[in-house]
Amino acid sequence: MKGRMLGDRRFLRVSMLLMCCSVFTSAAMAEPFRHKFGELREYHSHWLSVCPDKYDQTSASPYLTSCWTATFSGRPGFFMGNRLSIERNRASGVLSITFTPDVADQIDRQRPVEFRFSGYDSISVFPGSGYDNERVGDTVVANSFRIQRRDQIDLLVKKMRDRRHMILSIPTSDGLFADIPYSMMGVVSSITFMEEFAAPGPS
Repeated sequence: MKGRMLGDRRFLRVSMLLMCCSVFTSAAMAEPFRHKFGELREYHSHWLSVCPDKYDQTSASPYLTSCWTATFSGRPGFFMGNRLSIERNRASGVLSITFTPDVADQIDRQRPVEFRFSGYDSISVFPGSGYDNERVGDTVVANSFRIQRRDQIDLLVKKMRDRRHMILSIPTSDGLFADIPYSMMGVVSSITFMEEFAAPGPS
């Protein structure tokens, strides 16, 4: 019971934080718009979806082969921190998930990260076979991680579509966890955006 009460309070704090954030994000929601960087963008509640005009199916860079949607859970004064993103390959339609925690340099690679959803539902993703550093060609991205297993990606996307809140719990080298709260509001429409505008070239 004590653990359940602690979970209730944790998700209550997350809900209050995200309700405050919604005041700022609601004003930014609009139809798709062309950004000066050469990208089609659209805000979906707490998520920002992007499809670049540039496309190169043979490139090693996800920027040139994918559309994506991302949300952030930054600390005060650093809004763009703790990025969580879903990417859609524009040729195959396959989805992938990456996370870029601010504590990337402290992550304990002997323990799994936990994706904890509202409703006391969690998914453990182990290092190595479950997640690993993102790679762009031969370059290892030290602070960004990609989910490796197709079955876990599919399950995570399903949970993200169905739930309102999620906590990404990162095991740290001091034996503790860094809990990062995210809103799942906007995930469904973000995925729809990627499906609609993933065709290569300007839309």
